[in-house]
Amino acid sequence: MHTTIKTLFARHRTDGRLAILANLLFDVVLAGWIAFAGLYAIEILLPTSVTARLSLVKLSVILLFLTSLLAWLGSILDKGERSPEKLSRPIILSISIIAVGIIALAHYRFPWWSIPILVASYGAALWLLINRNRERR
Repeated sequence: MHTTIKTLFARHRTDGRLAILANLLFDVVLAGWIAFAGLYAIEILLPTSVTARLSLVKLSVILLFLTSLLAWLGSILDKGERSPEKLSRPIILSISIIAVGIIALAHYRFPWWSIPILVASYGAALWLLINRNRERR
């Protein structure tokens, strides 16, 4: 990080204002992503029920911007990244159940023989993504 930016934020970093801002931003980002997931699930179950009123694309762009801002604040505060191995099992299990449900709803009208092929290809893509990520560490 540039030294001018570090000196600019040094005073706010020492008195805790930046940490409070980062914690509040974390709460907003977390609530936003949970709301986005809920709205997306409603949109999958009842098409155009959400997008007729608001744009999920705009919401996701705003959330991505706020998430990157939160990551930048974390780098200023020297907060370490949390590795995926430290995620708790209930969180991973709930994400997996939601993902399987979304995949099942998305493939409801597909021919019966294509669904196992598609699910296997999703699993293979996920496996390749995880293995490539482990190799880079």
